[in-house]
Amino acid sequence: MIVPAQNIIDAVDLTSADALLPIYESVVNSIISLKKIAANDKKIEVLIERGDLPSQPNLKGTKTIKSVTIIDNGEGFTEKNYKSFETPFSKINKKYGCKGIGRFTILASYENFHVKSTYYENEQWFYREFNFCAEDEIKPIKLEESQEKNRKTIVKMENCHNSIIKDHTAKTVEDITKGIMQHCLIYYLCNDLPSIVVVDKEDEEAWNVNSLFKSIA
Repeated sequence: MIVPAQNIIDAVDLTSADALLPIYESVVNSIISLKKIAANDKKIEVLIERGDLPSQPNLKGTKTIKSVTIIDNGEGFTEKNYKSFETPFSKINKKYGCKGIGRFTILASYENFHVKSTYYENEQWFYREFNFCAEDEIKPIKLEESQEKNRKTIVKMENCHNSIIKDHTAKTVEDITKGIMQHCLIYYLCNDLPSIVVVDKEDEEAWNVNSLFKSIA
């Protein structure tokens, strides 16, 4: 039985309170990817690209989010992880509480999901690039041996189009950082939280989730 991605996306019921949920989902995916490798310098960077001001007068002041890029140095899209990504409701990360539908939540909010990943597998370095959208679903772009010898995965969620959440993405970088902090509390309490930095590309303002935790501890 084949279930079209669009059918699953249409079943995702988002409210205005879920405006930052795609960011949280992607950050958690990066944290889990980092948990699977042994490294001292585990880090995640969240880059916010702004769009227009909200259309609702009561939300004026901060521009909405157009696109988000999340960069980590975790395990990456190995063959196993890529096959899992192709499988709706995959159980590969079930032990971490994942239900295998986060990517569909992202596509319910953003038009496109683009991935570039350098990873180490079977004693070789590889580079994988692919695109994921409702219309074309998963479209492989490149898979080849990599000259780079460092793990790096770049996920870009492009063009927020969901009218229910779009205006409500008009959050400051401080508010976004606080939201990530609250969503990732369990990882902080378990000492599993990597370095997470949130950057607003429009004004280059940057906030550190880890420093925020320490300031309120």
